[in-house]
Amino acid sequence: MSLKVSRHELKYPAEYKVHPRKFPKLKVALLDTSGSMGLSPNNDDNVGGKSFIPWGDNSKYHFALKGLYGIDNFLEKQGIAGYVQSEAITFAGSTEKTGKRGFRSEEERKVLLRKPSGGTTLDAKLLKDELGERCFLVSVSDGDIANWGSVKDDYKSAIENADYCHIHIGAKNEFTRDLESWGVKVHYVKGDDDLSGLMIDAASNYYRRGNFD
Repeated sequence: MSLKVSRHELKYPAEYKVHPRKFPKLKVALLDTSGSMGLSPNNDDNVGGKSFIPWGDNSKYHFALKGLYGIDNFLEKQGIAGYVQSEAITFAGSTEKTGKRGFRSEEERKVLLRKPSGGTTLDAKLLKDELGERCFLVSVSDGDIANWGSVKDDYKSAIENADYCHIHIGAKNEFTRDLESWGVKVHYVKGDDDLSGLMIDAASNYYRRGNFD
């Protein structure tokens, strides 16, 4: 009796997934909910259907929400949604937070699912209270921040521990120039599906590769 090695091999492919490691346990979306976000990507009243969506399914705000919930869906597909808390912070005439909770909480829906209105100001001190720990931060805005000159120092301090990118609808302004001078990645978009797609791409690139490119 002797040992014999077969001349044939049987190979069977097995799928596996490599989960992201050492990712921030908090995802924060900072969304502009001023009245201009309720306009179309062409900044007019052609905001699409309002049968189910009061702000219109062709408004800039609608595409921002598509991007935000697309990020949540991406994290679920990666199998890490259960390990990441979520918070939405909106800014218009006032700045409002939802608190750090699980995805799609009732508190988050109450803040997000309403028609954009008002001007654009930002409470940077409130933001600093929420960003005390390392987090993934994505912000969306479509214009100037009226009180930027008085809050930018506090804003810079608030974001220093965040892995942060900003997505801007429209041309550069004082806000985005300051962000870029601080080393923050800023993407410029029109405000339609390019906005929602870029939000998802920024999140997926970050969680897969550790950058926003």
